[in-house]
Amino acid sequence: MTKIYKYQKITDQFTTYCLVEPDYNLLETEDRITELCTIDGVTYVSVPDSITLPEQPEQITVEEVVLTDKLKEAIKAESPHVQLINERVVVRIREVYSLNDEIKMIRLSPSEESTAYNEYVETCRAWGNTEKARLGV
Repeated sequence: MTKIYKYQKITDQFTTYCLVEPDYNLLETEDRITELCTIDGVTYVSVPDSITLPEQPEQITVEEVVLTDKLKEAIKAESPHVQLINERVVVRIREVYSLNDEIKMIRLSPSEESTAYNEYVETCRAWGNTEKARLGV
């Protein structure tokens, strides 16, 4: 499972204080913390359960987020990682079906060909949903 945390980056005259990540070389996992986005000055990060956050600078306060549907949708809309996953889903579909093929499926539905198309698209979407779930959204 993955948790979402939030904090505000603080900048003084010399430094920008942000989330300190663990030394990944010391961990026995390939999981990583992912900065999802910043909304209204609040930065949201995805932290897999396999990672314990190290001590943070006293200038910032890191809090676990209660992910409401509204916040989840806002993060998904702003996160470049989620946008990239969405783009990759489309690329997977385009590897097999062109946009013209997709339009053709609307006219052919229901048929064996459109059923095969729908099953393939759902496989691509499931992959995307799994990737987003890994990020906690």
